[in-house]
Amino acid sequence: MGAGLGPYHHLHMDNNLGHHLKQIVSKPKPFSWTADPDAIIAAVRRGHQTLDSHRKDRP
Repeated sequence: MGAGLGPYHHLHMDNNLGHHLKQIVSKPKPFSWTADPDAIIAAVRRGHQTLDSHRKDRP
């Protein structure tokens, strides 16, 4: 258990999380896309093929 708070150790964690979130919000960064769009589309197509093949196996 954290910080000697017994069953209320989550309060300490919540406080730390709140502090961390305040730091993130105070210095926002723009989203930077790093994935290759073609790789994402290929993965989605493979996923659809897999799902379709499983659907065909069922009566």
